[in-house]
Amino acid sequence: MNNIDDIIKRLEAQHPTIEDEDTFIDAFIDSLPELPAANAMHEDDGRALRFITLFRYVTSTAAVWLIGLFIYQMLTMSNATQTGGNAYASRADAATASAPTLSCLRNSYKDRQNKTITYTELKRRIHENY
Repeated sequence: MNNIDDIIKRLEAQHPTIEDEDTFIDAFIDSLPELPAANAMHEDDGRALRFITLFRYVTSTAAVWLIGLFIYQMLTMSNATQTGGNAYASRADAATASAPTLSCLRNSYKDRQNKTITYTELKRRIHENY
């Protein structure tokens, strides 16, 4: 341990000076290894990025179509139950009907909110679902 302390004391006693700081800094920077550019992209990375972008577009389109399908199905079921018929039997009639509108959605939502259900109706629905 004593040897290390002697070395540290000798280094503290010396005051090194750099005669030409610019050339020293340039030589030091030139001695550093080259790093790849941050925005450099390999061919594989570009291919993966294109695949991910395409996948995002396809899944987003599929999600929009599914939401539209669910809304259409909800409206056709709502119309069939309002007329008192079987929801699946009147699907052909509903397909020929005009496209659902926002007011139709609002009305079916309000009808569901205002409808009160009796205890026997609840028991019947539970029995049908199980």
